[in-house]
Amino acid sequence: MPPTDPDLRRDRWGTRIALITAGLTVLGVIAGGVMLAHNTNGFVTITDGETEAGHLGVPGDAVADGLAAPAFNYTFHGYAAGGLKVTEPVLATPGYQEAQVRRPYEVVEKTDDAGTVTDTLQSYGALLTVYRPGVYDPVRYTDQESITIGGRLGWYSENMPYRDGYASGELPAPGLAWEYADDAWAVISTVGYRASYPREDFIAIAEGFKTVDPYPATTPIDLVSVPDGFTLVSGGASADAPVGVSYLMGSVRLIGQRPEYRGITAPIDPVETGQPTVVVSVYDAAWAKDTEGLKPGEPATCPTEDVCRTLSADGRWVTEAHTRTGQLEKPQLKKIVNEAVIADVSDHATWFPLTDAAS
Repeated sequence: MPPTDPDLRRDRWGTRIALITAGLTVLGVIAGGVMLAHNTNGFVTITDGETEAGHLGVPGDAVADGLAAPAFNYTFHGYAAGGLKVTEPVLATPGYQEAQVRRPYEVVEKTDDAGTVTDTLQSYGALLTVYRPGVYDPVRYTDQESITIGGRLGWYSENMPYRDGYASGELPAPGLAWEYADDAWAVISTVGYRASYPREDFIAIAEGFKTVDPYPATTPIDLVSVPDGFTLVSGGASADAPVGVSYLMGSVRLIGQRPEYRGITAPIDPVETGQPTVVVSVYDAAWAKDTEGLKPGEPATCPTEDVCRTLSADGRWVTEAHTRTGQLEKPQLKKIVNEAVIADVSDHATWFPLTDAAS
């Protein structure tokens, strides 16, 4: 049994889940974007499958061995450090990868109308963002506590939001940025509600980080129908914050034109770039209450103009497409969901390479 101490808590998004499980559409509202805009610095087109050193203005000899990976690949695996666990990477973009950071006993709770806990899922309180060479500018950290990680420069902050304007909860939000290779940075950011991991655990994560040969990011979703004018911008086993809730099993996000991943100071919220975007997600039907009207294996229904969804034949998984009103018509959203191919969500060996999932 998990310990019953003050650290047993629901994360920020988990608390929201307990409050908003009356509707999957509310999740769509969150996906529509509540975060403040941040630095995007224009737009650039990056070719899938190419190394991005040239596109990002990084000299070839500045790209560390093993780091000049094709877009939408992962270059590290999960590991344990200090009192924390770093998961396998869960999100890939052209500019960075992300993994979740948790204590073993952190959970998010599912409650019924009476407030009784009926189920739990493992949760997390921080994100590890690993930027490609030339992508990240650590300017937000440079006036914080200077540290050394593996002989390289880093900074630790007692309170550094995941993004500017991003409030993590009741407590300060510790963060740590360090250079893990030439001109390549990684950042640990607190995102959990009331989560405040110890400084020594963040340092242990940074010291334990290592890269591996690139391998493809995967997702349980294969989009047969990709709207004209849209291209892949992110996806994996989770989604862009703040939508990466614990019951989300996978996502693919499309955008009109990709942001430029150069000199950014925080992860990009695609919704706030001003470009049209649509995210297709798969999540556990048992964690949502508004599946009324969804029949297993039946065509998509659309409770609003910007949300359409289906229920898998076994009734276990919801597939949902969400956009902002006016960016895609309802028939287009229906087509995306109806034609999407969903792998065996519980078996990662059946998942699709992310670059194939939106081709």
